[in-house]
This record gives sequence, C-alpha cells and structure tokens, in this order.
Amino acid sequence: MIAKDSLLGLPISQANTVEHTLRHIKTCLAERQSCIVSFINPHSFHLRLHDQAYANALWHFDLVLPDGIGVAMAAGWINHADIERQSFDETSLFHPVLNQLNLMKKSVCIIGSKPGVADRASQKMRKIYGDIDYLGAMDGYHTFDEIADWVAARSPDAVIVGMGAPLQESLLLRLKQQGFKGVGFTCGGFLDQYSIETQYYPAWINRYELRWLYRLLKEPSRLWRRYLIEYRTFMVDVVFALGARLLGRRREEGHLWLARRYARMGS
Repeated sequence: MIAKDSLLGLPISQANTVEHTLRHIKTCLAERQSCIVSFINPHSFHLRLHDQAYANALWHFDLVLPDGIGVAMAAGWINHADIERQSFDETSLFHPVLNQLNLMKKSVCIIGSKPGVADRASQKMRKIYGDIDYLGAMDGYHTFDEIADWVAARSPDAVIVGMGAPLQESLLLRLKQQGFKGVGFTCGGFLDQYSIETQYYPAWINRYELRWLYRLLKEPSRLWRRYLIEYRTFMVDVVFALGARLLGRRREEGHLWLARRYARMGS
C-alpha cells in the first residue's frame, strides 16, 4: 500500500514517479488485488467546495496522483514532496500501463464519453497492444447499475473510465465496493483525445508543460470558465498556505483555516 498525504485537504499519494506507480500497479495485477486510481488537478479543489461527497470519495481511492504541473509543484512547496506530474494520458501513464497489461496478457474494459468514442479508442489501443484481451467498450450514457452489471459480467483485470469528475470517481468506488478485483483508472476526457487520429498535444507543448494553455485555446467554450475562474480556488489556497507558513503557523493550523474557509464558502 502506498501512503497518502493531505494537500490542501485533498489526498495525494506518495507515489513519486511513474515508475513507482507502475510497480504498484504491476503487483496488484499479478495478485488480482483491487486498486482504483484517480487524479487531482486544480479543478478538483473547486469541485470540493460544492461536492463534499467527491472529496470524501477520493480518500477511499488506493492512489490519488497529481494531474497537472501546478498540483505537483504545490505538493513540493507545501508538503515538501518530491513528486512528478502523473496523468492517464499519452504523456504520462497511459502507455506504461497499457504496455504492462499487454506484457501480462491481461483484460480490459473501457467506459465513457459519447457513443462510439470508447469503441474507437479501444480499436486504436488494439493496434498497438494486441495481447490485451479487450472485453468491451461502453459509452458513459448508462446508469451506474447498468455499467456495474456489465463490468461484473466480464470481470476484467482493468477498467478505464472517462466520465469526468465526480461521476468517474463515484463509479469506480462503487465497482470496488461491489467486489471488483482489478485495477481501475479514471481518465477524464482522454478517450476523446485518444480516439482522434493525430497526436493531441504537439511535442513542444509537452516539453514546456503548456498542456493547459493548449487545451484552453483548442476548446475555449468548454474550458474558459474552468481555467480562468474555477482554478482561482486552487491558486488562492496555495497562496494562503504558503503565507501561513511564512508567518510561522504550523501545518495543522493551516488545515484548520482551510476547513473554516470551505465551510463558509460551502454554506
């Protein structure tokens, strides 16, 4: 088990690198242990203001990883954690995880997005990782009961769920509570990105950690509010946490302040 720390009230696992995470995933696959994995980005800290169930659910995940260079940097500044950005996409965990499933000849179910997207993503994966047993793809426009029954009937070694937070976290937690013995990953909008023919991010965008800006320019109508307004919650919390440290407050006092702030904003 990999321990979790608290970053501004949300969990973050002490899995410092992709290699560290992958070793844990490999063990869980080999021993058929349940392991559900999700990711937090600046938007996650805004979500918790309006959905305490989402924040609580994250603490029940086996791995919660920093999706975004900003979260990884905040973990370093606030928690003194040497941790790298990890995301379920082609720039991070996707290919290492799929390669491991391929080497171990494991099975996978893919869930999420609009009708047809998960199928196209599955077909693209099959061309590269042909030794994986693809047990099926299902769009995200089904009830949790329907999806849970569909997964239980197939009993895959892994599931990849791209439904957006907090739905994808709720679904994976439900699968685990209903006895799913495999590895599950949330992936946000990755299935949409992966299902297209070309590489989503240009190489130079990845090199300079500008994925957020590229997505904003590519999908302004969908993302402008999230990036330009809702991300301010995260930035304000980071600034106040660092300010509290400069003023000599103990970390515990900082968390009490944060709890009071969220209580006021959520009322």
